[in-house]
Amino acid sequence: MISGNEIPLVPVPDVGSLRLFTQDGEVRPLEELEADIIRFAISHYRGQMSEVARRLKIGRSTVYRKLDDIAAKEEQ
Repeated sequence: MISGNEIPLVPVPDVGSLRLFTQDGEVRPLEELEADIIRFAISHYRGQMSEVARRLKIGRSTVYRKLDDIAAKEEQ
């Protein structure tokens, strides 16, 4: 059994892990986490968008729409 005192406040980053906190220790916005997850899935499944959508449990058109949204926000 692990006590609350033994749980690290900031997780140690591992290769392939998702960074959950900003540099100042705040939780990253969900929008940023989602973008990182989508990018990771596309890379992991080598651009096979049907597989990306299946594994993320969203529609393929949703993946493309979210990619468009990510690109638009990064242009700003």
